[in-house]
Amino acid sequence: MQHPPSVIEKVKAVEQRLDELEEIASRYRREIHSLVEEVIRNTDQLFNQVLEEDKKRLMEEARKKAEIESERIIKEYNSRIEQLRKRLEENREKIVEDVAKRLLGL
Repeated sequence: MQHPPSVIEKVKAVEQRLDELEEIASRYRREIHSLVEEVIRNTDQLFNQVLEEDKKRLMEEARKKAEIESERIIKEYNSRIEQLRKRLEENREKIVEDVAKRLLGL
């Protein structure tokens, strides 16, 4: 059975259009794949940037806390040193008085 030429031409036209649509679909798949890869790269870059900013912020917070704590410790030990200096001064005065009394026989 032979089909009239118009049916064959229509089938060929449909096949050609299907091939064109397949090519369009392939092109869109490639473009989507490319866009997805770009989004992944941008997401990785953004993630690394946010991570680095958080790291810097946390390091700065830690530095400030350490600075505050070190100042507190320095003040505490300076206070202790001053108290010790006062006690030593008081003891020195007592020793000088005791030595003077013994030397003078008082």
